[in-house]
Amino acid sequence: MFIGAYLNQNKIELTDYLKRINSIAVHQEMHPFPQARKIMSNVLYHHLFNNQTELEKWKKIAFEEEKKQLRGNLPNAHFPFFQFTMADAFNLIGDYESALKMIRLADLDYKCYDNGVVELGYFECFDLVRAITYYHIGRKEDATRILNHIESAKFIFICHDYFLIQQKILELNMCKSPTAKKYLKLKTEVNWLINKTGFTFFKI
Repeated sequence: MFIGAYLNQNKIELTDYLKRINSIAVHQEMHPFPQARKIMSNVLYHHLFNNQTELEKWKKIAFEEEKKQLRGNLPNAHFPFFQFTMADAFNLIGDYESALKMIRLADLDYKCYDNGVVELGYFECFDLVRAITYYHIGRKEDATRILNHIESAKFIFICHDYFLIQQKILELNMCKSPTAKKYLKLKTEVNWLINKTGFTFFKI
């Protein structure tokens, strides 16, 4: 609900949702996804309201909590849910260096292939997060290589349009000419998806 309000740019709802989220005690026995979602919510909120002190505090918490996540071949460590979520959050606020740090940690300590244990779509979505980060730090060839093998139909069902918008915006950024047919087609598709979802945060 918080992410939806953030993408719809509803500041009133955001404050209420964040209060509820921060009232929830998070501990290591929880799945890494909600652990990261709490931190992600605070990162997005304080970036939006330009509270640099709180933003830096939550970024520090993100990397401190990352160190505590299960790794290797442990049963709950088949996919870097925490690092994936935080890299996505950092991309949203334009902090691509922090996103890259999370990606590097994930790539070093977790499986980088789908072994059938994790729900469909997570590996494809993380590939997109990587491509976005690489593009913005100047590794455009790597971003293109990743983008070329992403199958958007496999994106996580519940977040499909969210990631599809980001993929199409990345493809738009890679277009050489704003008058090219591909650029105009992609822009139309992005605007259609924004109208469908209400995610005005991505407005181009």
